[in-house]
Amino acid sequence: MAEPGVERVLRHAMSLTSVVASKAWLSRAVVAPIVPAVLTCFSAYDGRLTSGTDQLLRGLAWTLSRDPSGEATALLGRVAIPAASAGPRAPQTAAAVVEILAGRSGDVPGRVLGELAGIVARRSLLDRIGAARTRLGVPVS
Repeated sequence: MAEPGVERVLRHAMSLTSVVASKAWLSRAVVAPIVPAVLTCFSAYDGRLTSGTDQLLRGLAWTLSRDPSGEATALLGRVAIPAASAGPRAPQTAAAVVEILAGRSGDVPGRVLGELAGIVARRSLLDRIGAARTRLGVPVS
């Protein structure tokens, strides 16, 4: 946390006010080591979250979306499951990660979106998952 630029990265993540990040917002996002570190911690966390934490995670997920690697896609998939589970625990983050995965390649997005379709109860998130699966060309049952 004491690394130079960490505060700037976190402040920028908190500044995202919508489910989908604009091109202008993304152009200012920096994928510093703190981004995957925090998202990795969240992916293993099983506790409650505040709306502020959800907002931060959403911004960090969009920041990580700038990294096109398979590792970043896999981490986003690991974030999606706990974010969308149990209520969902992190609804802003869950919606954002669904949107991000819909634009990524490989087998992870389709697999994760299929898993989410089986565990999510909230209609608005289910509709978003269905639309994302359609954009990916994944059959929706």
